[in-house]
Amino acid sequence: MIKTNSILKSFCIIGLLLILGVYFYYSVIRLFFYRNNAQSLIINIEKFRSQKGRCPLEEELFDSTSGLKNGSYYKYIDSNKYIVYYGIGFDNTYTYYSDKKEWKEVH
Repeated sequence: MIKTNSILKSFCIIGLLLILGVYFYYSVIRLFFYRNNAQSLIINIEKFRSQKGRCPLEEELFDSTSGLKNGSYYKYIDSNKYIVYYGIGFDNTYTYYSDKKEWKEVH
């Protein structure tokens, strides 16, 4: 009986650690990964804008940037404005507004 209880406790602890590890991965590491990819995309957009004097069209950026393949998305608003966004989970979206130069989280 004592061995069964200690084995059960061990499985519970391992299960809890596994759940915490998965939560940590999805909440922290993925957030960092997507934010880093979005920042790379913003750098490429700003480089394009400084060279051409306007924001790139989505087609122009898609060909030259791998950021669009890594969970970050670009939306052309006009020649001076754009947004970059990515989603975490089912309902959290992080959006960068170029005119304000700030990130906003939407739930």
